[in-house]
Amino acid sequence: MALVAQSATFIHQYISSFLHSKPRKSPEALKLGILSSAQINAAAAIHPAETHPDVILYAIASRDASTAAQAAKKYNITKSYGSYQELLDDPAVDIVYVSTPNGQHYEWTSKALQAGKHVLCEKPFTSNADEAKGLVSLAKEKGLTLEEAFHWQFHPAAHAWRHILESGQHGRILRTKAVMTASPGVPKGDIRWQYDLGGGSAMDMTYALSFTRYALRARHPKAINSATARVSSDDPRVDAAMYAYLTFVGPQDTEVHSQIYTDMERQWVVGVVPRFWELPSIEVETERAIIFFYNAMMPHLYHYIAVTDKTTGHTRYHKQYKGGPLWGNVTTTDGKGGSSHWSTYRWQLEAFVDAVKGKTPTYWIPGEDSICQMECIDALYQAAGLPLRGDVSSEGSKSNLDICESLLVAYSVLKSWGPKDLSGADEVAANHIYSWASDAALPSPVYAQQEDPSDEKNDAILEDQIRSRIALSVIATLNKLLPISKAENAADVVIALASFSSTEDPWTTQEAFTSATTLLNSFASTTAPDTELNTTFWAVIEKILKDRIRPLFGKTKNPAITSAGRKNFHPVPLPRFDASILDPETKPWKIQDIYATAVLSWIIQQYRPTNQTNLETHFPLLVPSILALIDDDTTSIKTKGCTLLRQLLTPIQATKSPILHRTNLTSVFEDAIKPCLLSLPTITPEPDSINLLKEAYPVLLTLQKTTYTNTPSPSQQSLSQPQSQSKNFETYISRLTTTLRENLIPSFHHISSTDTTSLSSDFASFPYPRLSTLLLEQMVTTLAELGIHTTKFLQDIIPLLHNTLANPFGPAYPPMLLGAVEVARMVVLNAHPRVWRWRGEILGAVCACWLHVIEEEREIVDRVKRSGLSGDSEGLVMARLKKKLRGVVYLLKFALQNSVQADGGEGQLEANENLDKELRELVDADESLSGLLLEEIDANDGSFFGQV
Repeated sequence: MALVAQSATFIHQYISSFLHSKPRKSPEALKLGILSSAQINAAAAIHPAETHPDVILYAIASRDASTAAQAAKKYNITKSYGSYQELLDDPAVDIVYVSTPNGQHYEWTSKALQAGKHVLCEKPFTSNADEAKGLVSLAKEKGLTLEEAFHWQFHPAAHAWRHILESGQHGRILRTKAVMTASPGVPKGDIRWQYDLGGGSAMDMTYALSFTRYALRARHPKAINSATARVSSDDPRVDAAMYAYLTFVGPQDTEVHSQIYTDMERQWVVGVVPRFWELPSIEVETERAIIFFYNAMMPHLYHYIAVTDKTTGHTRYHKQYKGGPLWGNVTTTDGKGGSSHWSTYRWQLEAFVDAVKGKTPTYWIPGEDSICQMECIDALYQAAGLPLRGDVSSEGSKSNLDICESLLVAYSVLKSWGPKDLSGADEVAANHIYSWASDAALPSPVYAQQEDPSDEKNDAILEDQIRSRIALSVIATLNKLLPISKAENAADVVIALASFSSTEDPWTTQEAFTSATTLLNSFASTTAPDTELNTTFWAVIEKILKDRIRPLFGKTKNPAITSAGRKNFHPVPLPRFDASILDPETKPWKIQDIYATAVLSWIIQQYRPTNQTNLETHFPLLVPSILALIDDDTTSIKTKGCTLLRQLLTPIQATKSPILHRTNLTSVFEDAIKPCLLSLPTITPEPDSINLLKEAYPVLLTLQKTTYTNTPSPSQQSLSQPQSQSKNFETYISRLTTTLRENLIPSFHHISSTDTTSLSSDFASFPYPRLSTLLLEQMVTTLAELGIHTTKFLQDIIPLLHNTLANPFGPAYPPMLLGAVEVARMVVLNAHPRVWRWRGEILGAVCACWLHVIEEEREIVDRVKRSGLSGDSEGLVMARLKKKLRGVVYLLKFALQNSVQADGGEGQLEANENLDKELRELVDADESLSGLLLEEIDANDGSFFGQV
């Protein structure tokens, strides 16, 4: 609460105390004691007590006796004490108001309860959730009244607002946005900046979270999608501001996206002009309206509830200063429905006194709700990477070495436990250790940027790896006492283990990989994932996907799909200049939670052909994550996305699942993959291009093959099976020809270049031979699928082959020539009815390649003689290349001599009749071609035809 707000509240209450007479106190009035001399006391306790007939201002305590005495004199308080304990020891005190700094709430509220006092404790209730649980438990044990002073919830305006939300007139709640800021800001040196006293914006400005939970009647968020803190320049443990995006389950059991923003140091305009103070407010969007509650924290000063119809744009306003849905028919100490001059604190005191006197309060905040509030705050701090307040065991404030030390202690204790059975209390402790160790095992964001790591960063990486290995050892030891399958938080444990399921990840050492995979295999075998009837294993997988993976990837916008993971037929395009794509907060899986892709990869590998039901159920949860990876701007992440999609398609193809047809996602995946095919030099470095394209082309082919040759689409069910298959096959061939014509062939030409240094030379050069080889290999795969349809592309493929095989520098990189020979063989096999037209070009290319290979063999011999080193490996490669060239010539001769088209025309006949003559002429021109063109080969030897 900002100082301006406190002053305004004080002025309101002070004026009201003059305008309205103070009531006569009843004989049974409760005697109020106030712990601390905080500025908030006047508004929150003193003036409300003055106007309540059943409350007497009896005592005030401060750590300084003179300060307490001055306050007592100023407000006509009967007694003053120089210590808090003295006040608590006074048997005359019935109720206590605790307004100490946040970090002291637990201590003095606990002592007040121990002293037999009923307690009204300022918000936030405690420093963390564990303390809140302790106070609620103690109050129940003592039979005393304990209430957290979220005063705004007692005001009629709050009840009117929630009544509007739940009236049903405006439809389901879709989203909320709660804001509480202070400009020019909380003064430096204020207790709200001190970590040890429970400082921080999420603590002091906890109203924003309270507004949200109250509107949705929610206990905990379903997911914290992101939480980002702007820390204090004086203490990085204290949040000057907190930005959080959460997902709650609303009153209608639907997901609600909530934004919370708190700021104790609101930035000035242009750094010099203070902003107008924004009163704490909340906006709620429903299906049919936007409902804005202005000044929700202190509605007694001024407020309004604006309801704007989304269709008409018309806005109506509502105000409620007394009565309302809850107080309207209640007889209060100031008449029916209360008084419009009452502050939120006065309404709160009305309910508190009723509860203490054994009456049913008109409104009440149960202790369990205060616990939930603190659990939410704890979760926000943990998600933002900040330590919990008041928690001496909070690992967020410890270094890696400190955590390692604690883990080693836990490991030693667990190892010495022996085969003893666990009691109920032991199981609770074991589950806590599982949570702690699982969190400690996760790789930290230090791996997010690996470019040129400094010595300091290398040290941090080493420490991180050590911490993870020890944490995995703790989990492995604990698994012997309480199997992971029986742990309450099995999903968290599996996430930690799956993070180390691939040695390709920089944080995974061989030791961590072995330990993690052993535990995962044990968990999987225990729960039998291959059995469709088993639910434990797949329940854990589904929980991980819903609660951890989907929220992490959900902030990466993709208008091509719906929230249900289906194709969006009416997508709303992203803004032309969408700055959010540059915001790292939209990709927490890439910057913060870097383990997410490893976990996703492990999950996808668990699907087998026997798990079709589970696969189809989880498919919508997997799609956004995979698309986010493929659409990323980092080549390595695109590659990972393509790999995961290919792995996911394998069981879909094996089971002939129609899930791609049902979701209409084939075109969405194609649109995501095709831009990857353009990742070519010089914009993309050759190694990155190779890594991406060797995944992108196969996954595109697998996607198309699975969709169009696996199962008929629902729209074709009325057709006969042959008709359906024929239509699908036509579509499949069309997709293949598009890939060949628009990607493979143009890409090959793009990364090749013509020698412009000589006017008489038309030889192409290959500055990226490894990438050229990859494209040739992908052409072989595509042509194999095209079959006879290869004939349509002979005019494009034959020149490409000629330029490659006839290149005099080809033997410098034999794999490229081997790839070109494979393409040539596939061309002859598929297009044999028309290959006679291109026999000259094919023979020319093959002969030129043969001659270059023979020349290279001579040079190898010369190099061996000069250097004295062995040249066996180079010679073997050349021999293999020559063998495959002979295989192509054999197939060409066979195709020409055994044409399947008897009426092929005079040209084909002429080619058949003149073949031997043409081959003899080539040999006469260069005798070394005899071994290629005239020597017979063993047709049963598969090595001539590319078989290993």
